[in-house]
Amino acid sequence: MPITLVIPLKIPSPNVTEHWTKKHKRTKQHNLVIGSYLKTLRNAVCLPCSVTLTRIGKKTLDYDNMVYSLKGTRDFVSSWLIPNLAAGRADGDDRITWHYKQETAKSYALKIEIDDGIPF
Repeated sequence: MPITLVIPLKIPSPNVTEHWTKKHKRTKQHNLVIGSYLKTLRNAVCLPCSVTLTRIGKKTLDYDNMVYSLKGTRDFVSSWLIPNLAAGRADGDDRITWHYKQETAKSYALKIEIDDGIPF
């Protein structure tokens, strides 16, 4: 059963120059917001699954920067799907297939689509 979440978050370009503590604070805040959306789906997803992360913004980024800007989100979603692993390790699991997209819009958002291929 495919699940789609659209979360109002601004995912900045990784080319933004800022102190590491500011980036860390933003990533932590994003993870809290994403976690609040995901916690209602705790038992709704089975592995293996396909996850599509879509950055929605006013401008598009080149592919490398788009993927890198979503790295924190990928780490968080994968650790939600496969808990109890060391931080940053779950995203390498072969049971999760990752896809990336971007869209332009007047407001910023993050779209997370999870499809485990199991019909409802």
